[in-house]
Amino acid sequence: MGEKKTIDISLKIIYIIVLLLLALIFSIIYLIFNNSNNVKKTNTNSGEKYVSNNNYSNTNNNQPVEDNEINELENWKTSYNGEEYYIINHDYSGEYDLGIIEVNNEINNDFDKKEVMSYEQYEEYCNKYGLNKKYKDKAKNYIVFSYRFDYVGEISARLGGVEFPRVDTVNLYIWDQHKMLTDKKRRAYYIIIPTDKNVGKVNVFPAYTKEQYTALTRRVVDYEDDIDIAVPTLKPIIYFYPEKETKINVKLGYPNKIMVSYPNYKSEGWDVIAYPNGNLKYIENGRNLYSLYYESDSVYDFKVEKDGFIVKRDEIEKFLEEKLEILGLNEKESEEFIIYWLPKLQEHEYNYIRFATMDEINKNMPIDFSVTPDTLIRVLMTYKGLDTPIEVKEQKLNKVYRKGFVIVEWGGTEIR
Repeated sequence: MGEKKTIDISLKIIYIIVLLLLALIFSIIYLIFNNSNNVKKTNTNSGEKYVSNNNYSNTNNNQPVEDNEINELENWKTSYNGEEYYIINHDYSGEYDLGIIEVNNEINNDFDKKEVMSYEQYEEYCNKYGLNKKYKDKAKNYIVFSYRFDYVGEISARLGGVEFPRVDTVNLYIWDQHKMLTDKKRRAYYIIIPTDKNVGKVNVFPAYTKEQYTALTRRVVDYEDDIDIAVPTLKPIIYFYPEKETKINVKLGYPNKIMVSYPNYKSEGWDVIAYPNGNLKYIENGRNLYSLYYESDSVYDFKVEKDGFIVKRDEIEKFLEEKLEILGLNEKESEEFIIYWLPKLQEHEYNYIRFATMDEINKNMPIDFSVTPDTLIRVLMTYKGLDTPIEVKEQKLNKVYRKGFVIVEWGGTEIR
């Protein structure tokens, strides 16, 4: 009897241990599954990169935005030529939701938002674009900023600050970054901030990392002093249309000003074989391309001149089609130009637009070809967003005709 009782006790102990182990295993599985639903973070040189359709939610103090308005903006604000610039020191500590998604080609500019939504509008927006609807409070309003990039390989975004300068106005200070690759993907990010305030106007100001300022100015600076800001020249891409298969070397005049390039620009320049149909072969690795791409710091001081064009938001598309044709771009080149710049220009009610002269473009970035083209077209659009129109003399553009071996480059820069 004593042995049987001992066996029964041992079995009970084993049974209890098994139950505890099972409970421990289920707890571990739950924790792993729960963590997998949180956003993954990976460090980059200039901040954090938020990836996938998951969301980043800042809940450090779990306070609604109106109870925790940013009060440190003055500490990371600098000025240049009378304008204010913001260097991001840390992420906003109030409640918000930030996500980065890959979008399909059916999503158009309607995705891009800069407005305050009711709960019903917020819910409809999330459902329409497949966003993770984090918030459930129907009594709150939701500040929404979202932006779509075309043909990018990677994007990153951070919310640096939120402030309410007036009862009906909110200012957002946002840092973002994208890398242009050839995978032809469309990616977007969105920021959603719950609020009890009845805000009517949303202003968005770009924020910069200290590393970006160092890269732009190519020097170590004291960020509490005025900074000589170099505005980058964005998205110059170069097409080649030789009359016969041609081996050609391309050298940029200021390689130290290049911020990003594809293929990677080297001291000896790019060596490619150009074909009459516009295709390229990169000699170093035999990769097939259709253009060369780079972005660089601006050397030339682009500013609002006495001449140019004032273009309303709803007239930008037609304006660009007409002017790019005059400047010599074909329909394919014009389409790529418009696809890239249209979302940026449509952020503003009006835009001052001016096309840089060939002399200005050459001063900003000289370029040398080992084989001289018969026709060289370099288009660089400068622009400044406006709330109201200003008076300028209409810029005179001369019609460009293509003949023989043609090389085309287009890009642009924002005047700040």
